[in-house]
Amino acid sequence: MSRWNLCVIAVALAMSALPASADAVILLEIGSVSAAPGSSGNIEVDLLNDTGSSIVVGGFNFEISSADSDIVFTGAGFSTAAPYIFDIIAGYSSDYVNSVPLGIPTLSSLSANDFFDIPGGGTTLGVGDTLGLALVTFDVLPTAALAPATVSFSTDPAATNVSDQNGFSIPIDSFLSGTIDVAVPEPSTAAMFLAALMGLGVWWLIGATPASAGKRRC
Repeated sequence: MSRWNLCVIAVALAMSALPASADAVILLEIGSVSAAPGSSGNIEVDLLNDTGSSIVVGGFNFEISSADSDIVFTGAGFSTAAPYIFDIIAGYSSDYVNSVPLGIPTLSSLSANDFFDIPGGGTTLGVGDTLGLALVTFDVLPTAALAPATVSFSTDPAATNVSDQNGFSIPIDSFLSGTIDVAVPEPSTAAMFLAALMGLGVWWLIGATPASAGKRRC
């Protein structure tokens, strides 16, 4: 069995067996983005401490899936807009230190996990703070329908969970789904300006030709 599978099983079993350790209100959130058919994009997964008290996070697992089979997840990285939960420069991300993929994609679903690389350590998530868990990359197949596609979490505790520095399970109070809005992109301002100039040039040529031809006949 691979190291990845052993880590996932060990963390899930430990967290399911241990009591909760915090009273903060914890939310897992998926962002919302737009993408055109045949394009690639990314969508962020974050951990939020909405109210309550500060907590220390020692590890996480999550699984997300898309309602549209024409959206295919391709991987996950640490370059989140919100600060990544474990400082990769200081070497606190076990995945980063050991060159383990943060996320494992399977077509329209993706699983990811990471934990603090120093035993008994973790990252403090203060009241009102948001930390990034992954920047998930995806492809939109050319056959995708022009419609919003919901991206949601698995709420199975074995698949999606958060633990503190001691491996105790931290209750997740809310799972906030995201959306990949498949749409044809609107033309940029520069493209519209160029089209207007081209149209003006065509109009000038059409309007100027009869007049110049008449002068030649004279």
